[in-house]
Amino acid sequence: MPKIKPDTPKRKMAISRRPILVVIIILIIALIALVLAKVLTNNAADNVTENGERSDNTTSQTTTQTESTSPNEATNSTEAASNKTPKQYEGENANNYTDLTGAITYAEVSGTDLIIRTTIDQELPTSATCTLTATSGNNSITEQSGIINNPSSSSCEGFTIPTSRLSSGTWQLEIKVTGNNKSGIITGEVTL
Repeated sequence: MPKIKPDTPKRKMAISRRPILVVIIILIIALIALVLAKVLTNNAADNVTENGERSDNTTSQTTTQTESTSPNEATNSTEAASNKTPKQYEGENANNYTDLTGAITYAEVSGTDLIIRTTIDQELPTSATCTLTATSGNNSITEQSGIINNPSSSSCEGFTIPTSRLSSGTWQLEIKVTGNNKSGIITGEVTL
């Protein structure tokens, strides 16, 4: 007679642990990616100073430095070196300053021309003027331009000087801005 096996208790259905581990690993990788993205965006934000200027280390063929003669202005060479328009910094209204302030935002050789661009912190009428005096040793060049109105600031229309008029070396840049019965001088330098 055949042996009869006693009834064995039914096994509980075993849940494979492998899919659960795969899901957990994927979630951990996603969490790490999110943390890294957050850290990288915070580091990029930390490169912006209190004045809204980027403090990244960009270099170019031409060295440019800017400064304003007014104590109300906070600019530095990274502002010009980054070739970006500086943000109007928060705080008191720049239109209430007694002097006009601003920055040279671009001074580079493009093709056969030296191109210089500025931003003025105040709103000015189109009748205002910008006068550039570029000096290197005994050489001096003077150019004039009008004003372009921006929403909360102004810009000189810009200066384009053929490099054939310039000798190589360091040129001191001085832009006198006049308008609204105010004036100011924006200075910088460029090396050709």
